[in-house]
Amino acid sequence: MSNYVGTRLRGNPIAVLSLVLVLAGSLYATAADGAKPPKPKPSAKTAKKAQTVKVAGPAGARGATGARGATGPAGSAGAVGPAGPAGPAGAKGPAGPGGTGPAGPAGPAGPTGVAGPAGPNGLDGNGAVQIRATGSGPVVAPHGASTSVPLSGGSWTQAASDLDLVVGSVTLQTPATCTGSFGNALVINVDGNATTFAIAPAAPASSTVTMPIAVAGIMEPGASASHSVSASLANSCTKAGEDYTVSNVKLDVVKFS
Repeated sequence: MSNYVGTRLRGNPIAVLSLVLVLAGSLYATAADGAKPPKPKPSAKTAKKAQTVKVAGPAGARGATGARGATGPAGSAGAVGPAGPAGPAGAKGPAGPGGTGPAGPAGPAGPTGVAGPAGPNGLDGNGAVQIRATGSGPVVAPHGASTSVPLSGGSWTQAASDLDLVVGSVTLQTPATCTGSFGNALVINVDGNATTFAIAPAAPASSTVTMPIAVAGIMEPGASASHSVSASLANSCTKAGEDYTVSNVKLDVVKFS
């Protein structure tokens, strides 16, 4: 430190003079303080008098409100309160923009229901069988001809307001072949007029088949009328041996009044 001060003062007379003055002043002050007589100690009574009486003055004006402090951390959530009563239902909103969706798949069939009670008996019908005509036996019907098939019980009387229906069947033995045929049939005649028929097929060949006679109606005559029924087989095959055998002809006439 002394080296530093000596370096600073060397060659600087103003600094040296300033330092001398400072040191001289310090020494004078120290000597003056030592020459002063000591101050007497104050007595207790004097000290008591010397105490300052402090009187509270009026309160000053309230200072301005300080800046708001930072928000404290959030407290824990409180317990959930009881549910309030349900509010009234709102008004129905408008229909949405979507159209009708596709139909869903059909559901499974339900169980069968219990049977209902039986209905009342129906009224008696007014139909009745007038005659049951039958063939007398097997008849061979050769090719290229119409052969009569005898019937028994083929006559009856139709009432003025009756509707009569002709129904029946026939059994046929078909030929092994049938050449040039344009259609074969058992023809049923009422009073000599062709009324209905049964087809005589060419196939299956050499087979026995039973064919139905087509239903035909005889309308109300307006007055009682007698009738008779007959049968014949029309065979249009063209060669020898192409013959049919007719048997078991059954022919019924049913009336409705």
